[in-house]
Amino acid sequence: LPSTAGPSAATIPDLPEFAIFKNGMVFKATNATRTECLSLGLFGLPRQQWSRVQQHCFPRETALFLYNTSTYEMEGVFVATERPGLDLNPEAWCQHKVRPGSRDPRSDAEGPEGSPFPAQVRVRAVTQWPPAAAERFEHLLRWHPNGTSFDLTLDTGTTRALIHSIRPSPGPD
Repeated sequence: LPSTAGPSAATIPDLPEFAIFKNGMVFKATNATRTECLSLGLFGLPRQQWSRVQQHCFPRETALFLYNTSTYEMEGVFVATERPGLDLNPEAWCQHKVRPGSRDPRSDAEGPEGSPFPAQVRVRAVTQWPPAAAERFEHLLRWHPNGTSFDLTLDTGTTRALIHSIRPSPGPD
């Protein structure tokens, strides 16, 4: 889990080590769901995002990030430990379900059973960086015209730029 203390220079991998990433993907959480994401080692999105997760999330090739919509902070870098799946953990985030028929996309979950975020991938952290404030990375994201959401998939260049932007600066020795 990411530490709240600043990392020492020895714990910050050199950016060339991240050259293996061919793309990136951002998953979203709130203050209420973030802890569960990290403790389960599981990220998820609503069912309508399944094809995107399946097409863009590959173990050891995709840099994964967790965006906290409550604090507007980005955490990373994570990697998938296996291919994504539907309802890998059908119990995950169930306490955060909304009523069927709601305008909230989580209401599309399979009835009263199953996770509200069934497009899931198991993850592990490859960095122990503290969350990064939005002003460090928001200019890198492709924002939708509504101005409140952004593309969750990232190309190689954007992935590397995002890693660089959320990476803490090494402190004085």
